[in-house]
Amino acid sequence: MPRHFIKRVGSAYASISVAQLASITEFGVHPLASRASDPHAALVLYIQEMNDASVVVVQGPGVLARDAVVNFSDTRATMGPVTDGTAHIETEQQWAELIENKVQQVDELHQYLTKLDRHLALSKEYISAHRG
Repeated sequence: MPRHFIKRVGSAYASISVAQLASITEFGVHPLASRASDPHAALVLYIQEMNDASVVVVQGPGVLARDAVVNFSDTRATMGPVTDGTAHIETEQQWAELIENKVQQVDELHQYLTKLDRHLALSKEYISAHRG
């Protein structure tokens, strides 16, 4: 898993539990998770090995890896600490809006290119009609 997947989560969340981060990034399908007896512990280890000061795992004594908290120091975070799954839904809605906007942009570009194509066809037709 590229580190930017994890860092991208930090652009939305100030902090999140390891379990929620694993869910959002689909860490369960990563080879590190499939080989580990505890995928959440594997994610904690992965984050620690990233050695990135903007992504820090806070795990007190006796706290399970899944319940540890990942703090992001990215100032672009738009949401506060996550205590339940509702923020995940809000993020999915934000991504859905971004995707819908991109689809609209692609449709507009397609319409523009179609106009250009018609213009080019008419130009070629005009040129060939006036050459002969």
